[in-house]
Amino acid sequence: MPTIDYCLKVGISSREGLWADFTGDNEQLVKLQELSSIYRFDTWNQALNKINIRNEKLARSLGEEFKRIRGAKHILFPETTGTLDKLKGRYKLGLITNGAPDLQWKKINGGNLQHYFDYIAVSGEHGFAKPDGRLFDIAIKGLKSTATGSIMVGDSLDTDIKGGLVYGLKTIWINRNGEGIDMVKPDYEVTNLSGILKIIPGL
Repeated sequence: MPTIDYCLKVGISSREGLWADFTGDNEQLVKLQELSSIYRFDTWNQALNKINIRNEKLARSLGEEFKRIRGAKHILFPETTGTLDKLKGRYKLGLITNGAPDLQWKKINGGNLQHYFDYIAVSGEHGFAKPDGRLFDIAIKGLKSTATGSIMVGDSLDTDIKGGLVYGLKTIWINRNGEGIDMVKPDYEVTNLSGILKIIPGL
């Protein structure tokens, strides 16, 4: 794929290609726009072939229907809004997310989350992704904060926690599935977002 290096650089996963529009003027996004319909068809066609269904019309239909249905579903974890309600106004809140800009904004706006955050950094808008320290630097500066005065909360050891630790942030890992810790060791570990309320001062 001619865009694979770009996707890896900004953190666009293969599954995002199934429902992203890849809107934007960036040369790589334009290429992804051109390739996306072919990618969706090929993915669904191969999936059908694996279960011995040879139906290109169905594959094309599944590609479009999945994109439409997935794009309309933005289900938050049950504790999300309650936790953010308690944090909003008491702390500056930032969001760092990897992926294609249009898709990440679909998720943010679909979940009605934008109003909670004082600054949002989307990797596809900057050209590099977590754990790259440059994205953390952009977010910290956008919040007018400092590394020592900030905490990184995330569910990925490889991107959120690793990136936060390298940048010099205290980190809280949301470990929903009881995964083991390997090389990357967070400062704190919780099982869901509301668990951070017991860690952050003043709450």
